[in-house]
Amino acid sequence: MATPKTISKAALAVELGLSRGRISQFITAGMPVRGDGRLDRQAALAWVRENIDRRDRSPSPDYAAARTVDMVFRARLRKMEFEELRARLIEAEAVRRLAAETIDTIRTGLEALPDKLAPALAAESDPRKVRLLFKTALVEELTRLSHRIEGESLPKGATTL
Repeated sequence: MATPKTISKAALAVELGLSRGRISQFITAGMPVRGDGRLDRQAALAWVRENIDRRDRSPSPDYAAARTVDMVFRARLRKMEFEELRARLIEAEAVRRLAAETIDTIRTGLEALPDKLAPALAAESDPRKVRLLFKTALVEELTRLSHRIEGESLPKGATTL
């Protein structure tokens, strides 16, 4: 069956997937119409192609597919950014537990110092040598504790929730 040369507003609306009211708006905007109220099909379609914003038509399958790909890409990117940020955060309770364990380790090490130093300090009467013995032992103990605790410290760049 050959396509008709003239077409009604209703038939053009069906063909374009629009309402009859929208076709009337096109006519008001300048779409050519015959004296008998019918439309020259070819002229009407050409006018629509030339004058109607793409937003008035449903997007082509290629555009819709590209938009879907873009949306999926952006969603995945946001998820990756979220996971990256989440990896840098540590729960505050875990930090508190780690701090308590670290303080206990330091306390235990420092409490052992008097027993370790008692014999050497008791035999010494020179205050400068006592101070030096005590300071040396304290620095050694703090260094030992520091090395022991390093493995339990927060990751570099981590923050708490």
